[in-house]
Amino acid sequence: MGWDESFDDLFAGLSFPPHESIETLRNGVETGRIGALGAFDFVHCIAASLYRFEDGDLGTEMVILATAGRVPGGDLIATVLPVLEVMARAAGAGSIRFHTERDGLVKKMASHGYGFSEVIMRKVL
Repeated sequence: MGWDESFDDLFAGLSFPPHESIETLRNGVETGRIGALGAFDFVHCIAASLYRFEDGDLGTEMVILATAGRVPGGDLIATVLPVLEVMARAAGAGSIRFHTERDGLVKKMASHGYGFSEVIMRKVL
């Protein structure tokens, strides 16, 4: 799927690292460097994830760049994560990675089998 107009609203409240922005993500989706997954309520996009694949020491890895939205009566992570995991396996990825500043998300993702692989420290000069 390409960039849906609703993505601007869905991702507006997220904070991005200095090297990313809503504009760079939109450009990545429009040029095919970044994939987009949308969840719809039959009419409207209610949730979305942006991702890319990278090759490294562990082989191919899906990198989740952003996920946002609301699933009425449901859980956003429980709704989107299984689909992303199936997509990663289908693409031959051996792992999935994401970066976050949110302690609550770290705890929630640990309950889905995710663990720490690195800590990133940054000082902006």
